[in-house]
Amino acid sequence: MGIISDELYESTIISCEGEDYESPTNTLCAEKFRIVNKFINEIHGPHILEPKCP
Repeated sequence: MGIISDELYESTIISCEGEDYESPTNTLCAEKFRIVNKFINEIHGPHILEPKCP
């Protein structure tokens, strides 16, 4: 959906390989998830596909 950049997605996948997504022990992975969650928390899930307001 383009919520996060491809670069952030790829670096998160690499940093978090084998990590528990709920409570990662890797500091870099935890930081990547913090950033991803910041973006995700800014959207209203039920209306993600609705057009932007004018």
